[in-house]
Amino acid sequence: TWVTKNWQKIITTVSPAVIYNSSGDFAGSFAIISDVTEQRRSEKALKDSEHKYASHIKNTPVAVIEFDSDLFITSWNLSAEKFFGYTSDEAIGKKTFDLIIPEYEHENVKKLLNWDSISISENINDNITKEGRIITCHWFNTPMIDPSGKVVGLSSICQDITERRETAEKLQKSEERFRELVEGTDNLITRVNGKGEILYVNHAAQIVFGMSPDECIGKSAFQFVDVRDRANTEVWFKECLKQKTINTTFENRQISSSGQISDMIWTVNFHYNDKGEPDYINSIGRDISERKRQERILKARLRLSDFAVNHSADEVLQKFLDEAEILTDSNIGFFHFVDYENKTLMLQMWSTNTIKNMCQAEAKGAHYSFSKAGVWFDAVRHCQPVVHNDYS
Repeated sequence: TWVTKNWQKIITTVSPAVIYNSSGDFAGSFAIISDVTEQRRSEKALKDSEHKYASHIKNTPVAVIEFDSDLFITSWNLSAEKFFGYTSDEAIGKKTFDLIIPEYEHENVKKLLNWDSISISENINDNITKEGRIITCHWFNTPMIDPSGKVVGLSSICQDITERRETAEKLQKSEERFRELVEGTDNLITRVNGKGEILYVNHAAQIVFGMSPDECIGKSAFQFVDVRDRANTEVWFKECLKQKTINTTFENRQISSSGQISDMIWTVNFHYNDKGEPDYINSIGRDISERKRQERILKARLRLSDFAVNHSADEVLQKFLDEAEILTDSNIGFFHFVDYENKTLMLQMWSTNTIKNMCQAEAKGAHYSFSKAGVWFDAVRHCQPVVHNDYS
């Protein structure tokens, strides 16, 4: 290390050499001095970046596994050890099919890993742990490509969804085995600063936010949170920063520019600078709206089953209409019998809210002709939902 005339420290390399005269006696020496200050700074920045990345991979709550082109394991983080029971020393160097994929899944997985056409993908399949336990995992796969464009391996993120699946199956009880949740293939990936302002978002923003990625940059991520969850989400975010949280998960509802609501589950990783201040926050969001909807329907069915035990048929029918209104965000519900042979309707039952706030249900059991029915009867005529926007 040297100090310049301006008292700035610089880092150098020195290459000395000795000079001899024609008689072989020492005549002098010289040295070549090179300033490598910027090189050392670049090396430090690269090392810091690698450390952050390694820390993220090591501590993330999802398993991160890398494979070479022959599907031998080359990298295995702590969450992978937790999921599958093998230490990194036990796993690295082993072939994937011999270690964590049960035999009945071999063909399915091989079809997904076609090296001639492999691309970023995701799949759900069964895996097997060191103890022989079968678990269900959701995989997100990214090919690793060398400078020549050749695929040299695969980097995969794995989530154990076994507990979620088992919970859903318990809720259904007497129903058929809980069908696999249908989720979009596109996950929402975001990066925000310590204020929650969006620094980066992938193409899934168009689906969840209703805006292109470029339109989202600089906007507050909180403006896309449904107003019912916004305050709680902001409090959670500030508390994570206060506690210097590294990684966590969180659920909330997002709202797009068109008003579409999406239930999301987030895997969030916080990164801090050398001063402990928030540097950036990376998040992966998955749409779980379908799962939430199915859970609400199933709970409604269970409530109806319990209600039916000690109530009359009319009361059960009204309870059914009340539950249907909740599930569909409706204000009016009614149930009438249709006699196609005589082209008449028999008024049967209205929801609690309809009777209380919408109309007087004084004609229960009465019959009247199709021709006297209002515009709502078009749904019966056409045997499909009908929307009326003109009541003139």
